[in-house]
Amino acid sequence: MAVKSFNVDEELELKQEYLEKIERICKGKFRKVNNFSEEFGLNEL
Repeated sequence: MAVKSFNVDEELELKQEYLEKIERICKGKFRKVNNFSEEFGLNEL
């Protein structure tokens, strides 16, 4: 399956969609994690 890549700067519609998604991510709820691997049990693998 071929994946077509896009240059976001050249595709105005894609650029707007990309910016909206980034804005939603930035407004999301986050929590502080001091040690990611301990928090999610990755040290036990």
